[in-house]
Amino acid sequence: FLLTILTYYYSFYLQTGRADFRTFFRWTTSLSPEPGHSFSAWGNLVYTVNGHVKLFASGRTLFLKDSLDAWTIALLAALLILVVALLYKLLRSFGELKRLAATVMRREGRFHSLRLLCVAWIAPFFVFQYFFIPQHTYYRLFYLPALIVLLGTYLAPIDAAQAHRRRYRAALLVAAIAVSNLIFYIRPLAQVKNYPPLAVALKLNAAWAPGTIVYFASRNSDNSLVRYFNPAARWVEVDRETMESEVRNLQPEGSAWMETSLIDLYRDSEDGRRWLELHTLRSPEYEYVTDKYRLQFHKLKPESFGLNSAQPPTQ
Repeated sequence: FLLTILTYYYSFYLQTGRADFRTFFRWTTSLSPEPGHSFSAWGNLVYTVNGHVKLFASGRTLFLKDSLDAWTIALLAALLILVVALLYKLLRSFGELKRLAATVMRREGRFHSLRLLCVAWIAPFFVFQYFFIPQHTYYRLFYLPALIVLLGTYLAPIDAAQAHRRRYRAALLVAAIAVSNLIFYIRPLAQVKNYPPLAVALKLNAAWAPGTIVYFASRNSDNSLVRYFNPAARWVEVDRETMESEVRNLQPEGSAWMETSLIDLYRDSEDGRRWLELHTLRSPEYEYVTDKYRLQFHKLKPESFGLNSAQPPTQ
């Protein structure tokens, strides 16, 4: 417990630059502003099934359209060989698989406690995420080890059976999944052209000098991505009231920007929209807005704050 708390506190200090325990408590108990609980039985079921498949294999064949280089072709050939070999092994030993399935269903006293432990580990996470952001697969990583151990408790009796002969079917399956993930997920997403939000983050990295100030209203996965790839920028969390004092201290030679969450606050009112038009520069190359992503960054014009009417409107 002490090690976990100290690690959290040190991470909090590195990210925020603050050390007070009140802010630390709010930081550790904060939630992402993205959609949270969902009570659609069918929708949650689809997300849950899809999420468990993605724990082991993911990707899109559309990525191959612009990624057919020599390495990809070689990996596709390797994947084809692995799949054919796996199918050959399965078909050749189909009768044996039926007997092995019967072995799996036998009650194994030596694994009973371990299976109960795995179920106790999996069940709370499974039920919670069935209703809380079920579309986010990475939260399921918390119980992935228990899923693997539980599967192992059913495979172990097969390996220990006297009539069992090693066929390397599991090894071929794991290898095929690994190569498939490399082809359809890992390598494509390592290329900027296949991940537009990353392209925006890297463009901002070139546009922002060290020390550039980025004002934002709330943390989310979109601005966290940009922040990760722009560690030299200084991110300042504000609202419309605290932004008033911030703009008074802007230096004409400095560089300051507004992020989507803060821009949206100003767009909620007519006077806020006028303020954005007067005091910010909008550049389409620093925006990417779809049904899944909202990345927008407007550059502030320090010279515009010399006017008496330039102060941000307050609520």
